[in-house]
Amino acid sequence: MNDIDANINEKLKQQKAAASKAAKSAGETAARTMAEAARTADEAVARAEHVIEDAAMGHTADRVMHALEHEGRLDPAARALAGFANKVIPAGRVRDLLHGVPFGHPLHPAIVQAPLGMWMSANLLDLMPGAGRAATALVGAGVVAAIPAALSGQVDYARLPHVQQRVGVAHWLSVAVTGSLYGASFVARVSGHRRLGKRLALAGLVGGAVAGYLGGHLAYRESGGGGRPALAM
Repeated sequence: MNDIDANINEKLKQQKAAASKAAKSAGETAARTMAEAARTADEAVARAEHVIEDAAMGHTADRVMHALEHEGRLDPAARALAGFANKVIPAGRVRDLLHGVPFGHPLHPAIVQAPLGMWMSANLLDLMPGAGRAATALVGAGVVAAIPAALSGQVDYARLPHVQQRVGVAHWLSVAVTGSLYGASFVARVSGHRRLGKRLALAGLVGGAVAGYLGGHLAYRESGGGGRPALAM
């Protein structure tokens, strides 16, 4: 009888231990599931926040472009820039070439990559020891390459619709500031003021980003400067 009771008690203990182990395992599984669900929820919230931020930035940029396109006070400057292009580069083969007529598409978005690429490469070399001479050479070469790029952009600008010319004024100003900063950087570098040259180039990089955004808006979103024969305005 005692042996039977002992066996029953032993089985009960084993059952309790098994039940306790199963409950512990189930609790751990539930805890892991809840933790994974919480992480998934956090990731979803983070993604949603990024989407909202990106959308807000996009709406802000659209509002800025809209404001520029409807800013009538830019009209005198727009007319002056268009008139300057028509006087300096009259209708003919040179103007057609700068406009991209032989290629069937605008030349400016293609050749503007040369000065921008050189200047950005110089900014990168400024972060590397012993690359000062190469960075200086790239800054100077970029200044030279910016001349035909600016002329082709000026030709495209003269044929833009009136509303787009207002955005073009802001683009022209940002390009002028960018070119001036990199030009000053080159002068500072060859004069021995390398640290000042680096700072000016860094400021030029910011200006180039603004100019690039405005130019991209005109060339791609607004399809400005199509490769058709240039006509005097």
